[in-house]
Amino acid sequence: VATLGAGFSYHGAPQITTLTPNHGPKVGAKVTLTGLGFLNDAAGTNTITFGGVPATQVVVIDDGTLTCRVPAGAPGTTVDAALSNANGASAFPAAFRYHANPTIANVVPGRGPAAGGTSVTVTGSGFAVDSPGPAQVIFGGFAAANVTVVNDTTLTCSTPDGHPGAQVNVTVANDNGQDTKDNAFRYNPLPTLASVTPASGSAQGGTLVTLNGTGFQLGSPGTNTVLFGATPASDVTVVNDVTLTCTAPAGPDGAVVDVSLDNANGGATLLAAYRFNPVPTLSALAPTDGSALGGTLVTLLGSGFADASAGEPLVTFGGIAASD
Repeated sequence: VATLGAGFSYHGAPQITTLTPNHGPKVGAKVTLTGLGFLNDAAGTNTITFGGVPATQVVVIDDGTLTCRVPAGAPGTTVDAALSNANGASAFPAAFRYHANPTIANVVPGRGPAAGGTSVTVTGSGFAVDSPGPAQVIFGGFAAANVTVVNDTTLTCSTPDGHPGAQVNVTVANDNGQDTKDNAFRYNPLPTLASVTPASGSAQGGTLVTLNGTGFQLGSPGTNTVLFGATPASDVTVVNDVTLTCTAPAGPDGAVVDVSLDNANGGATLLAAYRFNPVPTLSALAPTDGSALGGTLVTLLGSGFADASAGEPLVTFGGIAASD
């Protein structure tokens, strides 16, 4: 029997002591592993797995340092890491956490005008923590403006324009993923005008007019403005969502004008909907004198005595009504 003292050395198994960073996006995070046994003693090829899935781009820096790309993983999960080479294997429990996707809980308000510009607050999670990068908010396929991350659970934005009456999904996306809340925002329909009653009135203004249509009250329309031609009506009063009243302004004798209504949700116009009836005129009368006892038959000349909606004429002499 012959013995050679200390004649054979068993290579030590590799060991992982730290993994930095220990969290990252669901795809492609680059991490550094420190420990020992990555290079010396004919370690050979190092294989690293995260949750059982092999990492890529493994680069050995020295016996105690290597880098790699973490494989794709399930958002929000924490996985073990393991390293193996020709000399053995090492495990690192709960080594890496995949960043969670952002989530949406509420979109407030849940409706606004189709013209866009509504200031909306989105609450949820994952808006600021874990290096999510810039947030993008999408309403029915169109990007919101002025996106501001307040904190990890709150962001604000301004809605893009949309189709009147459409109910759309809202999506929040960032570097960590995205989440969608179905039918979270409704674009208010435009107001409509169906009728204007009466359809004519004095050119001097003051006629009480009723407008029928939709969208006068519901869907946060704000203030309703009514125009006769280009002149605003006064005393606009909303009775309900389908009816409002107003006082017609003065207008040109005999003019037929459009009537339009505008509010925060849009506008509607009824073409040639209202006529300004001419104010009557007096150009002459004959005879120009008569008995103080009255009874003189007098002829008046002018215009507007029998115009549409003129009504019954009233003739006065010195403030006293004539007869017949």
